[in-house]
Amino acid sequence: MVSLMLATICSASIALVFKFSESRNLNRYAVTSVNYLTAIMVSLMMILAQSQAFTSMKMGLIIGIPAGFCFFLAFVFYQLSVKDSGAGLAGMFGKLGILMPMLLSLILWREYPTLIQTLGILLAVAAILVVSLGNNVRSGSFHSALLLLFLFGGLSEFSNKVFQKYGISDEKAYFLLVVFSTAFLVSMVMSIRSGRKLTKADVLTGIAVGIPNMFSSYFLIRALDFLPTAVVFPVYSAGSMTLIIILSRLIYKEEMNARSYGAVVMTILALILINA
Repeated sequence: MVSLMLATICSASIALVFKFSESRNLNRYAVTSVNYLTAIMVSLMMILAQSQAFTSMKMGLIIGIPAGFCFFLAFVFYQLSVKDSGAGLAGMFGKLGILMPMLLSLILWREYPTLIQTLGILLAVAAILVVSLGNNVRSGSFHSALLLLFLFGGLSEFSNKVFQKYGISDEKAYFLLVVFSTAFLVSMVMSIRSGRKLTKADVLTGIAVGIPNMFSSYFLIRALDFLPTAVVFPVYSAGSMTLIIILSRLIYKEEMNARSYGAVVMTILALILINA
């Protein structure tokens, strides 16, 4: 459970840093590129620290390369969804992407939670919907980018589960190196095409995002070694949303409405049920 908590904290940290970058109108693609480059460097340091020969390099490449594309495409379609459908719908579809690894794990590997855990999972998903639908959703607006966000966001999360299932747990750093290297190459192409110059603020923000970005996936894979997929992803998603709500209130002085407070309470109850 400690690994799941650390993954959740790292995930929330990413959103808070991006919130800062958006308020400063930084170059999104440049920040993303530096973020992936930082994650690559952290992965390399972890690999060198392990001082071991890898035996599943082929599996890391097979899973990691397509996962890298999914990671980046999820980011791209999130941006398009916010632009076309509003932040509320985009956020909801992004968070509901956890349903894909949950359902696929039930079908492929028959990972069934207990009855009490199921109630906690449903409460966690409900908390996600409460927060997402509480935002300013543009009525009547729906675009294909939302479905693509759901698809690639879910696939990027599912790739962590696939490696946990078929790869070697001790070689997570190598797998993540492949993932972030692929995403970095794609992101660099987009950054160059944007035509905007790289600034010091872009670099510092990218580094601040890259470290928790790498460790969120690292600890998520570790959590999947000990807990069922149907437990990990709802807690990871709802927990990070709750932290973002609370910390945004403390750091950015954002107002919390009744829905936000309700979601926090629902998430706490969900965590209690899931760990019962």
